Parts: sequence; structure tokens; C-alpha cells
Amino acid sequence: MRAYRAVILDLYYTLLHEASTDAHEAVLELVDSLGVSRGAWRAAWQATLDAADRGDFGSIVGRVRAVLSTVGIANPDPALVDRIAGLRLGSSYPVIYPDTRPALAELRKRGYRLGLISNIASYRAHYLAELEFDQALDAVILSFDLRILKPDPRIYLAATEKLGVSPSECVFVDDQPKYLAGAAALGMTPVLINRPNRDRAAREEPAGVLSVETLQELLAWLPDRAGAG
Repeated sequence: MRAYRAVILDLYYTLLHEASTDAHEAVLELVDSLGVSRGAWRAAWQATLDAADRGDFGSIVGRVRAVLSTVGIANPDPALVDRIAGLRLGSSYPVIYPDTRPALAELRKRGYRLGLISNIASYRAHYLAELEFDQALDAVILSFDLRILKPDPRIYLAATEKLGVSPSECVFVDDQPKYLAGAAALGMTPVLINRPNRDRAAREEPAGVLSVETLQELLAWLPDRAGAG
């Protein structure tokens, strides 16, 4: 085994996931009242995901305006935009996996440098400070800050530079094979995390990559001391 000095983790479906609230259905009911099909709305919202994570819209209001335009509602009433934006902000809440905090504490105890790389929109990033993840990590690299997304190599290198390690000294943990491939191309060791509540139907698991279901399994695989081979 290599001498690893750092562990870099994804956020969603690695450290936490999101649960829906009643506001999610309220958005869809409002969409119904506009005469827009739910399917069209969902497709347009999904199509803007990368742009939102890259920071292209600047805010959730900007994203709502773009989606409304896509589904045929040009120059919408500002009150409508605000209503949808407010509901979207409250449509889900973070649920931290029970093994997350103990695992981060154990990794730090073993001497590993800890990093986070997330494709995330600015209006969702408040989770990190409010849940005190920023205090548990040595480097937090967010897509909207850099205006680039995983698997762009620059986002991984931003993390390694901030951690003061080389890519070959890093383990990278993510639930998405394409992001693991991006890390592996730079020399990082990829680890696929398959959380039990993650939909795996549309994903093909990469061959030859360590797969775990919990961070406890990751701890069992890693050396008890950072830098130990």
C-alpha cells in the first residue's frame, strides 16, 4: 500500500444526503398552476445543475429565472420567482450519515490531512459552516468558488495544493465513478462509496476500484497512521 498522507472526500452521498420536505411538493403544485408539466420542469431544473454548481447564475433566483424561461415563461412576475426560490431553498435538508463525524475525527487522530471537493451551488454551501464541516477539514474546495466542476483536473489539484501533498499521497472518496476516474488520472487512489440509500441503478461501478459502504470500512482499509506504507 502507498504511504497516504491525505484523504479527500466528496460531500453528497459521502458525508451526508438530503431529505425532501413538503416544500418540494409545493414547488410542483405551483408549477402545475402555471400550466407547466412537472416533467418539463424537472428536466429544465436538472439541465441547469452544472451551471448552478459552476456559479453561473450567481443565486437561486437567477437559476429559477433561467428555468422559467426554458419552460416558456418569459419575464415572470418577480413575486413568482421569489416564491419558487424560497420554496426551493426549503425543499430539502441535510442528513449527516452517523459515521461521518466519528470517521473524520479518527482520520485526523491518525494524522491524515482532510479535504473536501464538492460540485455545489453557492446557495447550498451554507451547510458546510452551519454543520461545522469547515472546522473538521483542512481544505474545502467548492466548484462555484473556482468556477470549475469535477472531474476537471484543476479542482483536484487545488485541493492537493492547499493540503500540501502530492496527488499520489491522496485517497479520494466519491460516489460517482466519473469523478473517481478524474482523480485517478492524476495519480490519486480512488475509493467508491456506495451508501445504502444511494440509487445505483444508473451507475456502472468501475473495475479494480475499492468499494465501501461506510466510512468505517474506509478506516479499516487505511493504515493506522498517515504516511505509513
